[in-house]
Amino acid sequence: MEAVAFALQDREGMLGCVTEPADVQRSRYEVAQVRALKETLKEKRVGDDVPLSEIDLIAQAGDPDNPNSITGALWRTLLWAIQDREAMIDGAGTITDRKVAQRELNAIWRLRKRLFGDRRTDIEAFFDNADTISFSELKGRNHISSAIRRDEQSTGHEDNG
Repeated sequence: MEAVAFALQDREGMLGCVTEPADVQRSRYEVAQVRALKETLKEKRVGDDVPLSEIDLIAQAGDPDNPNSITGALWRTLLWAIQDREAMIDGAGTITDRKVAQRELNAIWRLRKRLFGDRRTDIEAFFDNADTISFSELKGRNHISSAIRRDEQSTGHEDNG
């Protein structure tokens, strides 16, 4: 399962970047979770691949919100793999590299959808419920706030209403 390799790459990269003791500890735990999932999947391999039915069983075995469950590890592994491939697309040097990373990303999204349905992360749910603002409306708001700032600067004080 390539997604596990991508997630491991992402988490090991994060481990190499953090310096705060709490962040280092969290990153080590995340790397350990992905490695444990990798070992679990190795045991279920048939030839070079893990049957999708076995991955389905893991996805249904527990609670994705439980950080100590294999299901939780699978959920987070898919999220980290998506994050890794998105970073790869952003950093790709050639169109070919970008296309390969995009295909991999699409495959991971399809797997996530198959295993977890419409389950959303907290940030995805937040954006699903957020109000959309058109560019012209945003530009108008910026124009208004700029006018208020200019007025405050010219009078030397803020209007605290």
